[in-house]
Amino acid sequence: MLKPTTQLVNWIIEKQLPWISYDDRIGRVVVVIDNHLLSTYRQCPAYFMLYAVEGIRPKPTPTAPGVIPVGERREWFLDFGILWHKMMEEYYNPVTGFRSHGFTLQGFAVDTAKRNWDIMQMDKYLNHPECQKIGGFMGFAVLLVGYANMFSKQNERLQWVASEISFGKNREVPIYTYIPQEEQGIWSICDIYLSGRIDLLFDDGTALVPMDHKTLNSFRRDPLARFLVDDGPAGYIFAMQKILPTIVGAELLSRRTCNSILMSLVCKGDPPKGEPPFKRLPIFKSSEALEMYRQRQIATCNNIISDLEQYIRGQQVQRNTTACTNWYFYECPYYDIHRQQSLDAEAKTIHNGFVALPIWNTERMNEEG
Repeated sequence: MLKPTTQLVNWIIEKQLPWISYDDRIGRVVVVIDNHLLSTYRQCPAYFMLYAVEGIRPKPTPTAPGVIPVGERREWFLDFGILWHKMMEEYYNPVTGFRSHGFTLQGFAVDTAKRNWDIMQMDKYLNHPECQKIGGFMGFAVLLVGYANMFSKQNERLQWVASEISFGKNREVPIYTYIPQEEQGIWSICDIYLSGRIDLLFDDGTALVPMDHKTLNSFRRDPLARFLVDDGPAGYIFAMQKILPTIVGAELLSRRTCNSILMSLVCKGDPPKGEPPFKRLPIFKSSEALEMYRQRQIATCNNIISDLEQYIRGQQVQRNTTACTNWYFYECPYYDIHRQQSLDAEAKTIHNGFVALPIWNTERMNEEG
């Protein structure tokens, strides 16, 4: 397929999805997409259509004590990650963080943490097994103290440069843009821009290094191994190389490289015996690795457009059946839809058990954390 059909273009214009649009000035479909949506599509195209195209979510249902409603299972993982990122921004902020005058660990880990915990209404997850395992708010505060103590010496060597660096619909980070009469060696059905938010950027004395925090359920095997091949860290490095000139001056930029990221991992469960619940590792990406990353995103977006062409005609897209009973360790929230024997039965299931909510908006998520 060399370009989207007129039917798809008209559907995109009418649908008004937050991550895909049609730019009639250049006659191109434009996708502004983040790693969350890209990885969701790769895990299951059928899930992606319900989640990122239709915005369908399970209706909240009453459950027995200690059982989390289907519609809230994924939200705990997202909300805890967002809360941790908010606290890291507080901790490293040059005005309010650990280098500021008057900073106390108790004020940070108890007072500030409790305020953010309440703002995000995290007590609604007190029946969640993970929330119970960490011990609710007090366990969260203990994690923050442990993090600060473990990395205090390393953090002293990091000079804060910037935080909350968002990019997206202003098209700051192009992955592919069509330029007429220019040979690019690779073709994309659409123009593609990366969306995301880099929480922290540091100068370690030799390089400009973004830092990302990941909260994990456990530290099975080597928890850092997956991030060596994960496209998320590569995307942050790719993005930083594009937008650094807008953040730091030319003089500093001429003396610093930016080809790595610090991955800080937090274990919400029980770490291996005798080990702390934190790990940190720099991940390096060569120029060739970043170009391979770019090509993978182009391939994924081409596949999304191709599947949308099928989907808007009422045809089926691929389904990852191995994830139907193991979606983030739970049954897929759309399992009841996909187990039906007819399209009419699927529609009735959606009507009875699901509700349409705002679709994941990469730009809004970047603004809010």
